[in-house]
Amino acid sequence: ADARTDGHHAAVRGLPQLSSAPVWCSDIRAARGLVLAGLVADGDTEVHDVFHIDRGYPLFVENLAILGAEIERVQ
Repeated sequence: ADARTDGHHAAVRGLPQLSSAPVWCSDIRAARGLVLAGLVADGDTEVHDVFHIDRGYPLFVENLAILGAEIERVQ
């Protein structure tokens, strides 16, 4: 991706296709973003440390599934 910032704004030009990968969440915003990126990536993405999402979005996975996302919580 190509990203530029000016202190208050960021302009990001994404990639034409994201590839799946195992990812680890560092905070609630990163967790949400990584899950959403995983939904558009090719293949299966494993998102670790999703307890961050549970703190602020208790039904996040369920709501995405209702919207048609192929997502599941695994142990």
